[in-house]
Amino acid sequence: MPKLFVKKSITVNQPIEKVNKFLADFNNWRIWSPWLLAEPEAQVAVTEHGSRYAWTGNRVGAGEMELLKNSPNKIEFSLIFLKPWKSKAKTHFELSETKDGTQITWIMNGSLPFFLFWMKKMTETFVGMDYNRGLMMIKDFLENGKINSKVEILGTSTFAATKLIAVSNTTSLDKVGENMQADFNKLETLGLDSTLALSLYPKFDMVNNKIDYKCAIGVQEFPADLSNDFEKIELPELKVVKIKHTGEYKHLGNAWTTAQMMIQHKEFKHQKGYAPFELYINNPKTTS
Repeated sequence: MPKLFVKKSITVNQPIEKVNKFLADFNNWRIWSPWLLAEPEAQVAVTEHGSRYAWTGNRVGAGEMELLKNSPNKIEFSLIFLKPWKSKAKTHFELSETKDGTQITWIMNGSLPFFLFWMKKMTETFVGMDYNRGLMMIKDFLENGKINSKVEILGTSTFAATKLIAVSNTTSLDKVGENMQADFNKLETLGLDSTLALSLYPKFDMVNNKIDYKCAIGVQEFPADLSNDFEKIELPELKVVKIKHTGEYKHLGNAWTTAQMMIQHKEFKHQKGYAPFELYINNPKTTS
C-alpha cells in the first residue's frame, strides 16, 4: 500500500510540561481540532481520562484514536480511519525545549488503500495543511487562552452581477497574505470609491504550492483611463454558498477546508468556470 508521511512543526511560548499535558488529553482536541472546526456538530466520544477518542460525522467521516505512550518528549497515538475508507496510521508529537518555549513536531506515518495510490502526494499535501492549521490553533490557545477563528456556514444566496477592477498575481501559500496586501495597496492608488473588495482564485495547486489569484474592488463603471496594470472583470450573477470566517487571516484555511469538505461530500456542487472567492467585510480579519 502507498506509504504516507507528514511532518509539521511550530514553537509555542509555554513550558514543555504544560504542552505535553494539553496534547495528551483528547478532551482538549475538541478545542483545536482542524477537522472538527469544519463540523462542530459531529459526534465525539472521549473516555473519562481522555486517553481514547472516537468521532463520526458527515464531513469528518469516522475513526478512532488512542493514546499509546506518553513520555516527556514524545506522545504516541494509534489512528484508525473507518470512513470514508478503512486505514490505519501512527501519529505522534515530539516536544523539545527551545529558547522561545516548546517546539511541537506533529508526525504521521500511514498508508492509503492500494487503489488510491494516485492520491499519495495530494493526501500528504492536504494532511500537512491540516496539521499546520491545527498547530497554529494549539499555539493560539496555549499562548492566549483562545483561538481567534470562527467558521459559520450561512447557506446559499445570490451574488449580484458585478464589475471588478483587479490585479493578478501568482504566489506560494506562505506568501499569499503578504502579496495580496501589496496588490490591494495598488488598487487603493486608483482612488476609487468602492465598498466591495474581494479575491478570486482561478487556480489552486496545493501539491506544487502555487496559487493564481486576483485582488479586486467593485465599481459601478470602469474608468476610461484605466492603466494596463489593472484588469477589468465582469462577474455574472452567481449562486453562491456563503461561509463566514471571523478571526485572523492566518486561520482563513479553516473556512477554505470547510468548503472543500462540503464539496467532497456533495453538499453543494462547485460550478466549473467560476473561481472560489473571498469577500472582505469591514476589515481583512473577517472574510466570507
